[in-house]
Amino acid sequence: YPKRDTLLKESIKNWGLLQPPILFTPKDSSGKYQLISGEGRVLACKSLGVNSIPAYILSEKKPEELLLISLESNLFRPLNLVEKAEFIKRALKIFTMERTLELLPKLNFSRN
Repeated sequence: YPKRDTLLKESIKNWGLLQPPILFTPKDSSGKYQLISGEGRVLACKSLGVNSIPAYILSEKKPEELLLISLESNLFRPLNLVEKAEFIKRALKIFTMERTLELLPKLNFSRN
């Protein structure tokens, strides 16, 4: 599956970064950030030579909340099959099977 940085470059070149990525910093991370949403935007900006971009920084969130934020922030576009499979794989590690099944319609999958 192709990374989306190629698709985003043109938009960022023409209009700038319209939606900042979302980062998470746990209390014990000693200043390190985890990318929650916006990998394609970050890759596109890097390839364009952009050295600094704005970002939303979250803290004090549970892994369950971060995974749902990641999903919701990416539903503005159609997710490819690999992205859907990666989400389900992560969800099964964090949520119960029942909760994971409840989330499948957001991915355009039947709960069954």
